[in-house]
Amino acid sequence: TVYSVKRNGDKTTVDGAIDFEAAFKNGDNGVASGSFACPFSFDIDGEGDADIEKVSLCDFSAAVKNGAMELDCTLKTDYSVSIGREVSFIGEMSSLGERRTSGSAISVFIPKAGDGLWEISKELGASGEEITSTNPDLSFPLTGEERIIIYRQKT
Repeated sequence: TVYSVKRNGDKTTVDGAIDFEAAFKNGDNGVASGSFACPFSFDIDGEGDADIEKVSLCDFSAAVKNGAMELDCTLKTDYSVSIGREVSFIGEMSSLGERRTSGSAISVFIPKAGDGLWEISKELGASGEEITSTNPDLSFPLTGEERIIIYRQKT
């Protein structure tokens, strides 16, 4: 049972208890049983709100020592973290007219530092696949020192 999930700075603290029934040999070689609760508390580091889906025990062992139940176990936790982000998107598009294409058989493009595949694709009028297949050594974001070559079939 998870009792609380509290966000504090860059960590989330989860508190709860595992409830179980146990049977064991007592000092007279008889069998005794009882209901027990094993409290737990652990932290999940990182930003975002943790949603605890399941907490379970692994590698469980119990023993009675000096009249008290001693437990040794590993907790396994399944959780997801939600991080809210503000994003922007294209809300409206308008045509700027017909796309210009180069009449040359080979185009050489000198990018600016930080240019991405999308910007280059728009500038050259070529697909991202076409650009990366003819220039397999490109590594994005670009430094501005690269030369990008596009081969076109003359019509």
